[in-house]
Formats: sequence, C-alpha cells, structure tokens
Amino acid sequence: MGPKISAATLLFSTLRIPAMPVDSHHHRVAQRLGLIGPKVGEGPAHKLLEALLPPAWDAQ
Repeated sequence: MGPKISAATLLFSTLRIPAMPVDSHHHRVAQRLGLIGPKVGEGPAHKLLEALLPPAWDAQ
C-alpha cells in the first residue's frame, strides 16, 4: 500500500484523520504552482503538502 492509498483511507474513513492524498496529477500541479520544488518526488510531496493544510482540514 502506497502513501496515496494510506492518506485516502485515513481521510475518508470514519477516523477523519487529516491527510492529503497526492497522485501524479496533484504532484504535477503542485510543482507548477510552486508549492513543492521541481525535484520533489511523489512520496515526499505528501508530507510537504500536508504541512500546508489548515488545522481544521477534514474530508468535509
């Protein structure tokens, strides 16, 4: 199980744990917007993008 599936499970389960599922499309857009660097891989992008989430982030 990869980081995207794990994050999606946490976010959309009844646990409602804040998480940011990142797939290749999210990754590419985040790079183009300058949210992550051009050499950041999809795996490390999860933690970097999660750090940008507001404290009250949930699946709603």
